[in-house]
Amino acid sequence: MNKIKLVYVVILFSTFGFSQANGIENDLFENETLLYNVHVKMKYFFKTDTTNRQYTVVLEKNKQDSLYGYNFKIFNRHTLYINWGNTLYSISKKDKVYTTSKKVDLNIKNLLLPNRYIKAKDLSDSLRIIEKNRREVVIRRDKKDFKEFNNIYFNYYIDLKNRLSYKITSHVNFQGNSQYKEFLFENIRQKSDVNFKSEIENLKKYRYDSFEKKQKPVSKNSIKVKDFEGYLLSQDETLSLSSYYGKIIILDFWYMSCYPCIKAIPFINKLRNDFTKEDVVVLGVNLIDENKKQIRKFTEDFNIQYEVLLAKNNAYNIKAYPAIVIIDKNKEILYSGSGVRKEEESKIIDIINMALRN
Repeated sequence: MNKIKLVYVVILFSTFGFSQANGIENDLFENETLLYNVHVKMKYFFKTDTTNRQYTVVLEKNKQDSLYGYNFKIFNRHTLYINWGNTLYSISKKDKVYTTSKKVDLNIKNLLLPNRYIKAKDLSDSLRIIEKNRREVVIRRDKKDFKEFNNIYFNYYIDLKNRLSYKITSHVNFQGNSQYKEFLFENIRQKSDVNFKSEIENLKKYRYDSFEKKQKPVSKNSIKVKDFEGYLLSQDETLSLSSYYGKIIILDFWYMSCYPCIKAIPFINKLRNDFTKEDVVVLGVNLIDENKKQIRKFTEDFNIQYEVLLAKNNAYNIKAYPAIVIIDKNKEILYSGSGVRKEEESKIIDIINMALRN
């Protein structure tokens, strides 16, 4: 099946009438490093306004001559990401703190300049040309419906001059509402005099915050918990996080249209059920959605078995979802991280058990 798709893609692209671009394409693919800007627009479910973010990216080609970079630097006013030597460094300019990871999450990958060809493995369901003119071709990739999510598709806007996807948009419907994302890659140019190694050496002026530190027993220097108020969906009342002080608190930050959040629900249910007899409370904190009726229906449809708290104050500065925060009985944070990957689940359980023993 994959071979059939690959042949189909090759045939499809050959019908575009691509010709060797004069100058630009040769420069792009022979040059080792590119510099460009990314403008991201996002419209969430049940929201009318659009959020806008801008980034600058320095992208070094890898040995396979792909525009998916091996080493890269992504930055704006608040955040800096550097990928070097199979390690991702995430730096907070404001807090002068950085963390490291061996994986690059999807939110960061989306900011990397797409390959000049759409890879066959990305064409999971169907592919069709929806628009073509002398300047560009627009390819739509349709995805299968998933439970109440429907009309899911991605549009790739490909410049016929240099064969680059200069814009990617995504769309999905949920309960009669739509979510839209747009990634616009602008001002692509060559970049020289980039030394990723020296960038890493400059991190000496920042404080390293490791995951291992968060797993150690509570110390006097641990980060103190931040209180906030929210609407408890099951009780139809407003309460503060401080009402749970004295217990081990597990906060799961999520929202309805977040696919990774939905995938994490069974694990969060497991935490609630496995520790229900212990002095542990599990709260699903929603900072994005506002319609209580829709959220109640969502919790029923996806079998959410833990309490849901609707809050507006992003006290923990959550930027990526889902995010887990674990607070011990002494009101100190033992763990804070985004994403609930399989390899992280056992670590989270170990941290809870450690907190119960202390």
